[in-house]
Amino acid sequence: MSVIHNRAIFTFSRYLFVGLFTAGFASQSLAVGTSYSPVSVTKSFSEIKKADVENKSALMKKHNKLLNERYDLSVNVDDNVTMSGGKPVPVGPTARLKDG
Repeated sequence: MSVIHNRAIFTFSRYLFVGLFTAGFASQSLAVGTSYSPVSVTKSFSEIKKADVENKSALMKKHNKLLNERYDLSVNVDDNVTMSGGKPVPVGPTARLKDG
C-alpha cells in the first residue's frame, strides 16, 4: 500500500473512532438528563406571571439583605474632587469582609 493510502485509512479510522466515541458519550449523557432536555411548560403565561408578581417582594427582600451583608452601599464621596461632568467621585471600599 502507498503512504497516501495508509494516511487516508488512518485519518478515516481516527474520525470514525471519534464519531463513535462522542455518539456513545452523548447517548449516555442524554439518558442521565442534561440542560438540553425539552422544555415542558405546564402553566399558562398568566399563571407564571401571577406567581412571579406574588414572589417579587420576598425575593427583593432576600436580595437586598444579601447586598447589605456583602457591600457598604452608603454614599461616600470626596467633596474636593469631581468628575469632568461635575459628579462627585466615590471613595473608600464598598465590599464588606467576612469575619474570620
